[in-house]
Amino acid sequence: MDSQSKSTIDRQTSGFYSENYSNTGFEPWIVKHICEPLVKRIPPTVHPNTISIFNHAVCWLVFVAAAVAPYLNPIHGMAARVVAGIGVFSSLVLDCLDGMHARRTGQTSKLGEVMDHWLDALNVPLMGAAMILTLSLDPWTTAFGIVTASACYNAQLVLYHHTHRFVHPTTSGVDGQVYLTAVYLFLAGFFYFFPQDLRWVLLSSTVFAWLVIFISIKMDLFFIRRLGGFLPNHLVYLLFCTLFSALYLVGMMNTVVYVVGITMISFRLTGSYVLYTVLRKPYSGSDWWVGLWILAILAGHYWLEPYQIRGIEVQSVIPYLFFLTVVSLNLWDLARYLPELRYSRSRKAAPADSTNQDSR
Repeated sequence: MDSQSKSTIDRQTSGFYSENYSNTGFEPWIVKHICEPLVKRIPPTVHPNTISIFNHAVCWLVFVAAAVAPYLNPIHGMAARVVAGIGVFSSLVLDCLDGMHARRTGQTSKLGEVMDHWLDALNVPLMGAAMILTLSLDPWTTAFGIVTASACYNAQLVLYHHTHRFVHPTTSGVDGQVYLTAVYLFLAGFFYFFPQDLRWVLLSSTVFAWLVIFISIKMDLFFIRRLGGFLPNHLVYLLFCTLFSALYLVGMMNTVVYVVGITMISFRLTGSYVLYTVLRKPYSGSDWWVGLWILAILAGHYWLEPYQIRGIEVQSVIPYLFFLTVVSLNLWDLARYLPELRYSRSRKAAPADSTNQDSR
């Protein structure tokens, strides 16, 4: 669900344009032989946003299946990773189908564009975290893997917002998801025969994870070199993620809470870039609410640790209040700009780039 294969909407008429540096391998074949036949079978009554939301649900399924796999018996763990792999490929196809269906039925709109890319601010870190968690790695590798996976999309959106350039890096998102699908299927069989607690298996998993982290950092640097004076806007995102990661690394939260927290930071900051870019409104990439909640989690750990309400530690509730705040703020932003976003685009305005079928 990496959005590197996204293209700019109405780039000929809105002043936004696309730069494609990717050497696509699987994408044209998948679009022609899978997506195009499938889109013809989708009833016109199905709204494209419904497909986007269903795709988001599939991403959560991938995350849950991959995360629980290490704690299941070998046969069930293998099945969970197979489900995760199928889910990744299904998400790839759905990510193409929502835009294709929107253009086919004349339902393209600003709201559709926001929903498509907005949900990716959740989907990208979820997909990255799913792979990290299914490998059962140490906290430092987990933190680096999740942050670097989400940082690339933020850098891409910062560049898009401030320069009107939607840049595709050297590896397309579709190709990345195909490779991810293959990795899940390989791991399903590999961990069935070789327990994850074996020293050499754990070492192999760690080496593989750091290879993926290296690729993610390399892709982030691809965008950083193009940000120029807008680099501080991206560094704000990295700062918030680093501070939140520090709370995790010192033991103030478990891995699941940490993953959801990074996902919420991405949703709030990167997701807001999507909304304000479509609306043509300025956005700095920062949000004081995120900083306040990070401080609240830190303060709660030291000052509220002894307090309990009906057996529930008060400090453990603070991260969930943070998640609720982020979702509420984003839904409020969407609701107050909804009249502007409901403006429908004509089919003629949609880009004709056949290799980027998911944009709308």
